[in-house]
Amino acid sequence: MRICLTLAALTVATAAAAQDTAPDVAIAAALNQQGLLEYCAGQGHVSAEAAQVQGRVIASFPPPTEPRMTAEAYRQGQSGIVDALGIDQPIAQAAAEQGLSLSALCGQLAAAAEQAAAQLR
Repeated sequence: MRICLTLAALTVATAAAAQDTAPDVAIAAALNQQGLLEYCAGQGHVSAEAAQVQGRVIASFPPPTEPRMTAEAYRQGQSGIVDALGIDQPIAQAAAEQGLSLSALCGQLAAAAEQAAAQLR
């Protein structure tokens, strides 16, 4: 499964997608990734700055129309659960299925956040 890669791709596109017809889906994906980055930072795989970068990206979004959905996606991420496209999967399992270490996948998510933030500049 390529859930995390899909999530990373969604994050890169979230700045534009958040203004599309389904902004809450993009906001939920971005918040899930922020939670995942916080989880990764807590495990020592990335710096806390990675989650802060993602937070700056999210700050550019409009407020969600379904705050419960987006808040749940964030909580899932903080628990180490990838919540993407209706599929919930532990990030460690997603990494293993892609032949990656958890640290490597966390690094990819951090890089995707940096790329999304760069698009906002």
